[in-house]
Amino acid sequence: MSIPGNRWYSNASQIDACQKILCENAKAAEITVYTVQVNTGGDAESAVLKGCASSPDKFYHIKSADQTLTVFNSIGQSLAKLRVAK
Repeated sequence: MSIPGNRWYSNASQIDACQKILCENAKAAEITVYTVQVNTGGDAESAVLKGCASSPDKFYHIKSADQTLTVFNSIGQSLAKLRVAK
């Protein structure tokens, strides 16, 4: 899938559409995608970030600064279990 048009979009719907295509391309290439939404202002979960994650357990919604270390440690532990094979 290719990214349509110019990459310098200025409105949210164009940016979200482009991001969705990028995420679909990564997942189609069998790349595991983790997404982290840092949101200390009380906004709703980002549908774009949630949909971009390879699976629901790879989307993290951080609502306070003290969750940051825990989330990135969890992602790091998941990555540490990976093995490169040919």
